[in-house]
Amino acid sequence: MPTTALDIITAAMQEIGANAPGEVPSAAEGSTGLKKLNRMLDQWNAQKLYCYANVFSTHAWPSGQQSRTIGATGNFVVSVRPVKILSAATEDASGVRTPISVHNGPADSQFWADLLLRTVSSSPPSDLYYSPDWPNGTLYLYPKPNTALTLELESNVILAALAALGTTFTLPPGYEDAVSYSLAESFYGTFKTPMETQVVISDLARKARAAIQGLNSVPSPMGSRDSGIPNGGGNADFNWRTGSF
Repeated sequence: MPTTALDIITAAMQEIGANAPGEVPSAAEGSTGLKKLNRMLDQWNAQKLYCYANVFSTHAWPSGQQSRTIGATGNFVVSVRPVKILSAATEDASGVRTPISVHNGPADSQFWADLLLRTVSSSPPSDLYYSPDWPNGTLYLYPKPNTALTLELESNVILAALAALGTTFTLPPGYEDAVSYSLAESFYGTFKTPMETQVVISDLARKARAAIQGLNSVPSPMGSRDSGIPNGGGNADFNWRTGSF
């Protein structure tokens, strides 16, 4: 049988000893657990290390429009507005695809603030500025396109909220343990949990989160030379003892 939100809540409560094995949470406990579970997933959506994939979406951008909203009730309808735009490209009626530079607010809002004449029209546009407003974000293209085009956006996948206790929990391998143990941690203040139990659960939660974060992280580029050793270039070998090639 598929795992549900209630199964996750039940497991978390049993881990801290709030419920006995086989005991089902009360209606009040289930309601509280569901709220805590969704709050935790919402928090994880703001942290890149919990994002297990990037998604691509395409949207029809009309001629003469400089801005469009994106979100549950935006011009471009998606379940939740993106946290940030990772990459973008436009495609014209002939199928010619053009990558464009992306600027995400508020960290990169200076790009949009510095534009002296934002209403310049040209196609294809060279830049996209994304303002992560709420509940819908706002996309701005510069220059303003003077032809209709298709906009392709890359963004982080969103961990969907669970609408009810019977909603199926479906996430990639490793997430069930990470969610269950992390939810159990959030119950410490709700249910009286012995300190020795807290130590064990927090250690299990940390290891479970580290497992999925390790899969989702992007390693930094590393050089293979010792510090201070220049790159000889070509096929030459540098002798660090003599300082020559």
